[in-house]
Amino acid sequence: MGWSVDPGSAYAAERLEIFLGIPYAEPPLGERRFAPPETKKLWAPLTLNATAFSPICPQVLTFVHLFSFPSSFNNTDEDCLYMNIYTPKFDHMTESLPVMVWIHGGSYRYGAGQEYDGRPLALEGVVVVTFNFRLGVLGYLSTDDEVAPGNYGLLDQVLALEWIRDNIGSFRGDPKRVTIFGESSGGGSVSLHSFSKMSQGLFRAIIPQSGCAISPWAIYRPPHNVSDVTRQLASQQNCSVASSQSIIECLREVPAKELVRANVLGPPMIAAWAPRVDGHFIDKLPEVLLLNGDFERVPMFTGTVKDESADEAKFIPDVAQGFNRTFLEQLFYSWSTRFGSKTDLAFGAVKCEYFDANKGFAHNRDIFIQMKSDYGYVAPHQFLAEKYSAMGPPVWTYSFQYRSENDVTPKWLGVYHGTELYYTFGAPFAKEIPCPWGCININPDYADWTEQDRNISKTLMKIWTNFAKTRNPNPVPGMHANLLPFDTSTKAYLLISNVLSNTTNLKPRRMRFWNYKLPRILSGQMSIDSVCFSSASKHVACDIFITLFFFYLLSACFR
Repeated sequence: MGWSVDPGSAYAAERLEIFLGIPYAEPPLGERRFAPPETKKLWAPLTLNATAFSPICPQVLTFVHLFSFPSSFNNTDEDCLYMNIYTPKFDHMTESLPVMVWIHGGSYRYGAGQEYDGRPLALEGVVVVTFNFRLGVLGYLSTDDEVAPGNYGLLDQVLALEWIRDNIGSFRGDPKRVTIFGESSGGGSVSLHSFSKMSQGLFRAIIPQSGCAISPWAIYRPPHNVSDVTRQLASQQNCSVASSQSIIECLREVPAKELVRANVLGPPMIAAWAPRVDGHFIDKLPEVLLLNGDFERVPMFTGTVKDESADEAKFIPDVAQGFNRTFLEQLFYSWSTRFGSKTDLAFGAVKCEYFDANKGFAHNRDIFIQMKSDYGYVAPHQFLAEKYSAMGPPVWTYSFQYRSENDVTPKWLGVYHGTELYYTFGAPFAKEIPCPWGCININPDYADWTEQDRNISKTLMKIWTNFAKTRNPNPVPGMHANLLPFDTSTKAYLLISNVLSNTTNLKPRRMRFWNYKLPRILSGQMSIDSVCFSSASKHVACDIFITLFFFYLLSACFR
């Protein structure tokens, strides 16, 4: 490694050693802003004091104040490319341990590695790594050419994985047994790595959660371009837009906080600043690579939660009371405008698929949430699992539908986006483990965990770490049956509710609508009547042309 960590310079906490704030890249300042990261040079003195978290990457802090950090937190800096390592220290341990590398979510704009407490997972016998990477404008701005190719946040992740490959052995980790996992835009990032030649060989299994490369918000798709947003930002900052070089030279002089606060208008997707096909990190759109079988064929465990888009609905006036039919129709039409000239077709098809008997305001609200959840999360994950498994790699999927009886959020939110993270990261057990530096991590509004919460959390940690250890989530003590692998015929998945059970074929009609019918309707290959007047139409295979045309039209979605 070229350096060492003094035994007294890292925290020990109940059979764990924890190393905080390890730099893996040179600070992305000056000429390194809007440029690929550079490997961290040796530091002096060679012994690093790894007892404090680094600053987090520049961002608007509203998000992290809401979910993790106290309202007084303001420790951000462009010099933020650091990682944290949680490693078990068991008696008489001689062999290396599997490594779980967490890529945090936050709409490609928010978040930090240190939000996620790796201690409970590490006690399951794995080395856990969390880290920061560039976000928002600093992570994804691009002129759509070689002057500023973009995807710096993803390239930071590649460099972090290379650092782990070269150094994790000094932390009792096995560099040949690395699993990458992440949620939301972190899940999108995890999945994108499987389509990047730059990332090949850096991991042996993936867990994309509530977000994947096929999600319509995961990557820029035609007709949208990041360079349009870049030129908009440059004009706001009084920069010349005569050339890509003039734009980047000027924006490198603008303080990071001003860039982060700038209000730019992008396509209706998860963020104005997001990954793009750059010919470097990724050569083609992920759906093209998927259908061509051009991806890293490693085992995958993936899934979604029951009410993914419920948290987005919180901002709709009077949402708790629900929607009347007229307002629901207006919401559907407004959403359908993302399809441009195909707006009316999309609106008609979605209305026919999701409108049903008038069952009241609350039902109307729930239908809107399910439509957006299916579009943005469930259908893309099912499409990925189906095509991925058909190419050979083993796939397991899950649907997380558990809600704690102590959850104090409004009941209409159901099992909202990110809920499973409390359980996969062992939040019900966090207070039982020493944390001398003062842990900051995602936590729900309630702190009284039930025995059921603890059981669910213990089981999920066992499933996730079993997958990291063996590339198979089985066996899980206490389960009545092994988790069945996903295949194109049964489409088996693990239903995680008050009890865990194997079941098959998640939302078959809705998945057929999004992944097969709607592409054909939008391309003129199928009549909208197939949705409006057919209650049991048969599965129709969608050829590659129709699928690619669908993703051309699916330019975006709200998170």
